[in-house]
Amino acid sequence: MLDRKSRESIGRYMVRPPPTLKKITYEPFKGRVLFHTTYSDYFKENVHMFDALDFLAELTQHIPPKGVQLIRCYGLYSSRIKGR
Repeated sequence: MLDRKSRESIGRYMVRPPPTLKKITYEPFKGRVLFHTTYSDYFKENVHMFDALDFLAELTQHIPPKGVQLIRCYGLYSSRIKGR
């Protein structure tokens, strides 16, 4: 079994899919990045505006550290079962 921290890490990874380039627009004259999302009733918007460096800082927070395994296979997809 996985400990609580590992389960939480996997859950966070699965909830946050990688952003697509279709959702990202760069405005070079203002130095801003527009990130389009689904409409949020809470925030009442579907566009987030970042300065270019702030966007890169937010994006790089989702890159896992070197050597950390975030995807684990269980059941039929596990390597032990595939070898049979």
